[in-house]
Amino acid sequence: MTDSLEAPTRTDSPATRDAAVPTLVLLPDDLIVEILVLFDVREILSLRQVCKAFAQATRLRALWVRLAHREVLDRNLLWPAYAFPLAFATRRTIEAHTLRAIGVDRQKPPRMFSQERRFSRCIFRPPNSVGWLRVVKGRWLILELRGQQLEVWDLQNKLETEPAALYDGLKGKIDGSSIDISEGSSVVLSFSES
Repeated sequence: MTDSLEAPTRTDSPATRDAAVPTLVLLPDDLIVEILVLFDVREILSLRQVCKAFAQATRLRALWVRLAHREVLDRNLLWPAYAFPLAFATRRTIEAHTLRAIGVDRQKPPRMFSQERRFSRCIFRPPNSVGWLRVVKGRWLILELRGQQLEVWDLQNKLETEPAALYDGLKGKIDGSSIDISEGSSVVLSFSES
């Protein structure tokens, strides 16, 4: 009996074409999430490079919500306040912040603090951080600070260390605005507060 070194011939029948499709991607999305959540994040990113079907399966929003909870939130790693709650964040945002938090956690020296330090789930903005901004006519930068202030900065004056105008009468955060620019030099800014 002689062994044949010839490769088997491949036919393009419907049965062989369907056999080439990975069976994992034929499952419903919720089952795919239940399977993929068992993998490590690095393994999921590697699986993404196998084929288009696996790449699509590893980009399910429900998967990244579960991974964010397991890898970041349940371990009290840093998570930005603007991406919380997860119900309002996009899959890309959740994925990016999960990968960033895991990377930061792995780079941290093992004994960074003398005592175990517990982080809150969110990074809260300092009292003077920007909550809203708008550029008018490419020259004026209007900022709403979380401390309920409205500042107007002249971007053409590079040596300016103080705002050109300041308004301390805000009673809440700005949630909408409208700017009317007349033909002269006057600008009317209208905004609504929440």
